[in-house]
Amino acid sequence: MVDLYCEALSLSLDRDELVSECCFLVSEAIGTSPENISIFPNATYAVNELALFLKGDRKVYLTDSEHSSNHAIWVTQYKNVSFLVHQDLINQPLSSEPSIYSLSLMSNLEGKSISLSAIEEKFKNTSHTLVLDATQYIRNHIPLPKRADYLFFSAHKILGPNGIGILYSRESNPELGLGILSMKSRPDYELDLCALYAWNKAFPLILEDLKQGISKEQELSQYFLSNFPNNEYVELVNTNSEGGIFLLQIKQEGLSSHDYAFYLAKNNVIVRAGLSCSWISSERYDSHKVFRVSLSPENTREEIDFLFSLIKKFEILDCF
Repeated sequence: MVDLYCEALSLSLDRDELVSECCFLVSEAIGTSPENISIFPNATYAVNELALFLKGDRKVYLTDSEHSSNHAIWVTQYKNVSFLVHQDLINQPLSSEPSIYSLSLMSNLEGKSISLSAIEEKFKNTSHTLVLDATQYIRNHIPLPKRADYLFFSAHKILGPNGIGILYSRESNPELGLGILSMKSRPDYELDLCALYAWNKAFPLILEDLKQGISKEQELSQYFLSNFPNNEYVELVNTNSEGGIFLLQIKQEGLSSHDYAFYLAKNNVIVRAGLSCSWISSERYDSHKVFRVSLSPENTREEIDFLFSLIKKFEILDCF
């Protein structure tokens, strides 16, 4: 029934009007012009188009804990790719040759952010192309880019599983995605119009509630960090997490993170086992031993306490 409603709604929606409205809403929020905003089916779609548009012989630098789907296009389409440790990004020297830096503002795996202003200051007066992934970052900050050449994020991080990717370009580019300057030249470019309609209608409310949501998530994160229980089987790795993302590691020999995730799932707690979101991080973490717990402002202390109670009472036989 919902699919039929969405299909009927799509037929009544004007794509170009929705695109224009979205470009104006987002540009106002991040302090730029509507012409600098482009819309895509999702964030990975955006970075794929961008990487193909920029393609050349330049070296590419990526952060090691970025989402694997956003790494893939660079790794497969560019010959010279290097990875930087996200945690030490500000202190690492820049290349002497003009390069592309595609950097995540917040680690998808560890919940650790880098300052937007600090990273832009680092690239000030350089000839490098700076691409910033704000997909995780936007859950905790509204980005206001100045030096970045490109910045992208996904609407689903702050409005559920809706397929919308947003790309900011410092210099407006009608060849990327769908925006005010490209609507006429790209008549066949398809978007989820129902998702775009919902995003536009909800966006003012999202901005209004974002500060409260950030405060609530920070409170829950601090509660999680302060009350994580001592136990025999798992340990908390990223005790400095900022984004409601917690990386847990199995201490017991012969026990895998997938075993533990299965135990939690049987008790209605869903976590993400392994490094499927960030395969490059396997140089630092054993994919068979780690799993990720994510919080949102909609979670409660009682739910965290329930997870902790499961951790406290876990026994090996619970995996079977």
